[in-house]
Amino acid sequence: MVLAFRTVRTRARRTVDGILLLAGGLLLAGAAASGAAVADRERVRSIWAGAQVDGAGNARVVEAIDYDFGTRRRHGIVRDVPGLSPTAKVSVSSATAPADVQLQGMGTITRIQVGDPDRTITGRHRYRIAYPLRRVAPGRRLAWNPVGTDTAVPTGKVEVHTVAPFAFTGARCVQGKAGATRPCSATQPEPGHLVVTVDSLAAHEGVTLYATAGRALGDTPALPAPPAGTPADAGSGLLLPALLAGAAALVAAVLTAALIRRAGRESVAPGDTGAAPWGDPGSGAARVDAAELASLAAPVPAPPSELTPAQGGVVLTEQVRKEHKVAWLLTAAARGDVDVQENAWGVVLARRGPGDAASTALLDLAFNDRRSITLGTYDQQFAALWSALGDELAAWQQASGLWDPAGRRRQLLAFWLGVLGVLLGLAAAVLGGVLASGGSPRWQVLAVAGGLLGGAGVAALVRGWELRVRTPAGTRLWLQVEGFRRFLAGAQASSVGQAAHQGPLGLYAAWAVALGEMDSWSKALATSRTRVDPGIYYYSRVSPLLLTSALAASREPSSSGSGSGGGFGGGVGGGAGGGGVGSW
Repeated sequence: MVLAFRTVRTRARRTVDGILLLAGGLLLAGAAASGAAVADRERVRSIWAGAQVDGAGNARVVEAIDYDFGTRRRHGIVRDVPGLSPTAKVSVSSATAPADVQLQGMGTITRIQVGDPDRTITGRHRYRIAYPLRRVAPGRRLAWNPVGTDTAVPTGKVEVHTVAPFAFTGARCVQGKAGATRPCSATQPEPGHLVVTVDSLAAHEGVTLYATAGRALGDTPALPAPPAGTPADAGSGLLLPALLAGAAALVAAVLTAALIRRAGRESVAPGDTGAAPWGDPGSGAARVDAAELASLAAPVPAPPSELTPAQGGVVLTEQVRKEHKVAWLLTAAARGDVDVQENAWGVVLARRGPGDAASTALLDLAFNDRRSITLGTYDQQFAALWSALGDELAAWQQASGLWDPAGRRRQLLAFWLGVLGVLLGLAAAVLGGVLASGGSPRWQVLAVAGGLLGGAGVAALVRGWELRVRTPAGTRLWLQVEGFRRFLAGAQASSVGQAAHQGPLGLYAAWAVALGEMDSWSKALATSRTRVDPGIYYYSRVSPLLLTSALAASREPSSSGSGSGGGFGGGVGGGAGGGGVGSW
């Protein structure tokens, strides 16, 4: 059984489309993961700092630092504290990370190094650090830097509590880089208790709290308990945003592809070959899926009379191909306009007549004042004919009325909507990944929306070709061409005689080339006992050589060259900080 050309071609293309749709889903998943990875950079998510100041101006400081290592592998954190003694009693704890402590004196700064040198960690972890700090309020004047300007990574929310056995007056908070005076919120909810809140800090920005001691209090207010346990927002990681965006993209792609496939069904008029199973003859044209259309075609021993072989090839494949141009040359030979002969260098085309009105101008392009052309090497005039043939067949396809103009408009609309959907989908997926890393509750909406938009866009781009459909007249001719192709594909020795009863066989070689069935037709001719014109045998035998020779004559040799360039580049990056919070 001969497989129908369109069925095989359509199903093969849909298989490729399925792979492309899957790749589109992976692209959207990768976009969401990339957004999460970019946003999931190393930073301090939040700092809670509390200082209990005594009457001498010294303090016991407690900090809860939520540090996000992102996707980078680190041993732990470092906390550089100016004024801290290297022999001070420092305690560190963490529910999720190693909390081994080492103190390193660095002049006026002591580094608190937290972590295990034999183990690395990623993601978000909370560290609780407690240490004594002298001269926080010398001379009863508070001047404390709960967050130093030497922190080399961004810092999220900062919450500072300061309690003392005296009421505070003239409380003032500033934030920013060293020397900045930008104010921040400082309140005193009760005497002797200052509260500072800052939404975020850029790298190398800090917070300083100033106040003056007022009246003495009987008791020091209680310092609120620092956050405990694990960070409130552990983040989503990279996999979850990718899965949501990718799954949404695949769902949207499958649904959109199904809608496009339905909209791209071909119209078959009642009365056409085999159309009855798809509709009532009185109900108008039936709609048939493109992959199933070929099942309506039955082998017929003669081509449609209203089409030339080259046009029939265009109808069958929906595009202009090199075989169709060779079919045009063989048609001209069958009509006596040109003669085709072999020689040692390839094929010689000799002009025998002016041709009809449609072919005269084309033949003049190739021959001009010459009587013959030897194909096999580049020939500028023949190349002009070859190019003009493609243009003429494409123009005929456009003006033939065999394809629905509305289908072409829908195809273009699907393309541009697909481009827009992919761009918006990628942007939303990336933003969803960014927000997922930041813990925003809206990230799922953006990740899913990005996947849906992008998946639908990919399907519109990949499957839009199905929207270009034929008119009922175009489908009728396609069925006739496909039926004739089936006849040629299954041709036996007896088929030649059967075809001879339908009319002259002179154009059968051209049709066989145009429809890709020259091998089958040539074998049938070779074994047939039917008396036919010797030229029919010859054109069937020479057509493969004519194809290769014509391609060689139409392609201008390309010059090649090579060049090399060199350059160098480098980047200056990295950075280190003195005080503040960092990682190691």
